[in-house]
Amino acid sequence: MYLANQLYPEYIISLYNTYLDATRGHHGYLILNLTQYTNDGLSNTTNVFSAKYPPIVYCDIGDEACEIALPYPPRDQDGRNLIA
Repeated sequence: MYLANQLYPEYIISLYNTYLDATRGHHGYLILNLTQYTNDGLSNTTNVFSAKYPPIVYCDIGDEACEIALPYPPRDQDGRNLIA
């Protein structure tokens, strides 16, 4: 909660709920992209290294965070793209 308070003082609960959603599965993680080139509303992502699930971006809408699954190419069990 301390980090959430430092990053988004007005949306602490939104970042906390995003964290809970992103880490609800086994080995879940949340990436906070804090570079100056990233839109503040699109800086939280998960599943970016997964071959089984699409990457997810959490966007802030008011004090809520909505989940957007990004399109990704189908992959085989080893993580290789099936479409060249």
